[in-house]
Amino acid sequence: MRRNIDELGAKTRRSVLKAIGATLGVGAMGQAAGHRWSGSNSTTEGPFADTTDDGIPENVGLSKNSEVFGYHSLGDEGSSGTGGRARAPHFGGITEIDVHGDYAYVSMFSARGSSSGRGLAIVNIAQFNRAKTTEELDQAELVVESFFRNQNPATAMMDVKTDDTGDYVFVGTQPITALFGELGQNQELNDRDSSSGGPNTGSLLAIDVSDKRRPEIVDVAEGFSTGIHNCYHHRIDGQDYVFACKDINEGEAGLYVFRFDRQELGLTLVNRWTPSGDDAQGDTGLGGLNFYCHDVHVQNDPKNGTPTIYLSYWDGGTVILDGSDPMDLEQIGIFPMLQGHYAVPAPDTVTVGGEERRVAFASHEEPSVDFENPREGKPNGGSTGTIYLVDTDDIYDTDGVVECGELANYTWQDKVKFEGFELSPHNSDPAFHDGELWLHVGHYHGGTRFLKVTPSSDRGTTISDDPELGNGVYVGTNGRGNTAGVTAPASAGSWQVVDGVPTDRANDATNWDLSEPNGADFARPVEDVPEESKMTGLSSAQPNVWGAINHRGITYSADINQGVFAIKHDDIDSRGAIPFVDVERDGDRTLYTADQAGRVRLTVADADEDVYLRDRIPSDWEVVAGDDHETYALGGQVAVEFDATTAPGETVTYFAESPDDGAGDTGTQIFGPVEFSDDGGETWQALSGTMSSPVLAGIDQNDPTAAVSGLTAGTAAGLTGFTYAQRERLRERAAEFFESEE
Repeated sequence: MRRNIDELGAKTRRSVLKAIGATLGVGAMGQAAGHRWSGSNSTTEGPFADTTDDGIPENVGLSKNSEVFGYHSLGDEGSSGTGGRARAPHFGGITEIDVHGDYAYVSMFSARGSSSGRGLAIVNIAQFNRAKTTEELDQAELVVESFFRNQNPATAMMDVKTDDTGDYVFVGTQPITALFGELGQNQELNDRDSSSGGPNTGSLLAIDVSDKRRPEIVDVAEGFSTGIHNCYHHRIDGQDYVFACKDINEGEAGLYVFRFDRQELGLTLVNRWTPSGDDAQGDTGLGGLNFYCHDVHVQNDPKNGTPTIYLSYWDGGTVILDGSDPMDLEQIGIFPMLQGHYAVPAPDTVTVGGEERRVAFASHEEPSVDFENPREGKPNGGSTGTIYLVDTDDIYDTDGVVECGELANYTWQDKVKFEGFELSPHNSDPAFHDGELWLHVGHYHGGTRFLKVTPSSDRGTTISDDPELGNGVYVGTNGRGNTAGVTAPASAGSWQVVDGVPTDRANDATNWDLSEPNGADFARPVEDVPEESKMTGLSSAQPNVWGAINHRGITYSADINQGVFAIKHDDIDSRGAIPFVDVERDGDRTLYTADQAGRVRLTVADADEDVYLRDRIPSDWEVVAGDDHETYALGGQVAVEFDATTAPGETVTYFAESPDDGAGDTGTQIFGPVEFSDDGGETWQALSGTMSSPVLAGIDQNDPTAAVSGLTAGTAAGLTGFTYAQRERLRERAAEFFESEE
């Protein structure tokens, strides 16, 4: 399917563009350029007043309680002063940003003129990581290391996510640039850009970025018509998975699950989930334009370590899935809302009166708003869109699908008119700073905004709890429960609305709070980029922030029309440089038999400072001895976290024992990756090249000659004898080594 978009039939091309246009509301908004805001504004006198009395945003070009320390236009390689000046910008639109270590990865919607062919920028942010003072931040520069080429100007690179080691990124693409007048005729490719390129259609790309100067595509999953809108990488049971959102329904919408093989460098489709269930289990997904599979985040749950998926399904609300088995995803929660665009869990629990509470954020996206004709079912239908703080504490405590409640909400402006998405929240990133939960928000023309959570004792308010909302609630038909005690008939399809129109949230606040803590906390920088460089087919507004992400106290924002900014909030401390850490793994064994222990040693070969270490072992293995440590479930594995820091040259040791569940356990086991923390265990960095894959020969100890795949009976018997002798010898060595009776 590696065809140029021009080779697609005209009928197919029109169908794709028409379908996406209907979903994005383009038919209503037209070619939205410039600014078209009007109407009164109820918050003009309030603490969030950013607008004049006629609803036109002011404070453009200003920052309050934050400061912009860095900018790069992404116009060329090199530092801000050489390749990143505003008058020599990227020509075209910019989309998502993700950060890992000393690098940011920025995807591009389109590229024209001198920027032709560019799809992804790799930006060095090390100078900001190293800065310890305001003066050093003032001197820091963003540096573009390289560009990854997009061979097809009809295809937009919509989203980028890194893996946990920083060796790979995954990019979702869609063939939609023509829809916004961004096709980019007369391409002028730059020979210095990476010669690797993406395919010609909507796809999921796997890109090797281990060499930041020479990114290289390693695999492509194609054939998604309107393409992959967003994606996310997560490690489950030691395996790499990429979760990808195929947006609107043409018989193929839903959450696609790919396994990524680092050795074979390949993406393999293993499942697709829709509100009707898993394709891997034989179900067929349904949907429609109101059930746009938009965005996905995956987290190892902060309470139980279970891989948990937060899926934004537009009018289907925020769907929460147990992802411990990627082949059989189980819905465990729902936060009903309209236009559910973005949902992300807090990175850890919030402490309330000694109790640990699980929370998440979910937000609207508003393509266009007319407060005089608001959307039915939305209590804030004439606003810039709302960000909700969601109570997700019960998702693993109750059978069936839990309806999650609202704890607090934030809306920037009410009673407005706008088009082209200009005043809507978009992509955000939660983070803890000095024990307090913040949300770093990319808010289109609202710029980069900073919200803080003030926790309290209330539980979230559900739609079912609020009599003022009537009876309009969503009910799932996946056989695993529903949101309001009403069982939908199987004939209802993937979702139905019971006794009313689709209903959004209450906007009733509990005693929690989500707000800009100083009354106005934002950065809305404007650079002198030329008009012709902007993505005018959507909006030429400045600022126009697609996404914001926090990294070690600095917020990096990708602006559609301007480039990348580095921003620091006045109340948030930057953490300084990421220490260099090199860890070597030494395992006793490459082959285990059942119920056999082996020693694993982790040596800090080199490091800038003492760090905490943790390793991961398979979920059914057990640590039977070792240096002081704790173990806990984490992402389908068992984490082995050492109590004390490890200095350069020092070694920590543990003994891992294999399970004894019979021959069915035979196969490759995954240990690692090793991770380090320089902040007391609050955040962890995975280290590339620290995994190992010993083989487990799951021989039944009670039947030494039992057949084992790939082993003869004689070999099995020999291994069994070896197991008994070596296991006892190893236990004796471990006891002697740690001066304990293990």
